[in-house]
Amino acid sequence: MRRVALTSVALAACGLLVLSAGAQETASSTPTIDQSLEWKAAFNPKISPDGMRVVYEIQKTNWEENAFERNLWIADIPEGESHALTSAKKSSTNAAWSPDGKWIAFLSDRPGQITGTPDGKQQLYVISADGGEAQQLTKVENDVNALEWAPDSKRIAFSMTDPEPKALKDRKEKYGDYSVVGPLRFPAVARLWQSRSGLRTALNSAWGSFRGRRTERASRLARREIRT
Repeated sequence: MRRVALTSVALAACGLLVLSAGAQETASSTPTIDQSLEWKAAFNPKISPDGMRVVYEIQKTNWEENAFERNLWIADIPEGESHALTSAKKSSTNAAWSPDGKWIAFLSDRPGQITGTPDGKQQLYVISADGGEAQQLTKVENDVNALEWAPDSKRIAFSMTDPEPKALKDRKEKYGDYSVVGPLRFPAVARLWQSRSGLRTALNSAWGSFRGRRTERASRLARREIRT
């Protein structure tokens, strides 16, 4: 029951942010499209393991990039106060508390800290729940799309799409992009990796459709250790 009550508090706090933005417009005026797009909105609240804080996403409009971007905010439930946890360019999303409540892992397509990080790809980051500089943990060719903490709060399992083989890249570079339209079928692939902590995560194949054919994008699970 306590968990349900805290969830209601978290959602209510996020809802107030949207309502307060709308309250800035007078009751007698209808907001323009631009004004509506300027309103900030809150998404994906996640309650800390001790139930005392909530991390959530705030979406705002970036007119220069013609995009909606999100950053992480954190609210103190007893104090009723909140502040920004991330403020980098692009978006920071999919926040996840470490089991010990000291760290928050998240995904971001911000410019990478690690030399050679592909531009615009979601990487895995971790930041102290008390604030500070986020630490980039991955430098992968394709987006990281999911993450899961190990029970000891020292490791993170994450999934991503496998990069294209070099032979396929060379072929595309030479002949351009192409697709197979014949009756070729790909077998389903699921990968299971196990970390030393005993954390097990299975990933099912992700399927997409193209011109009525099924093509497979296999996902890969890896892990990163957190230095405390």
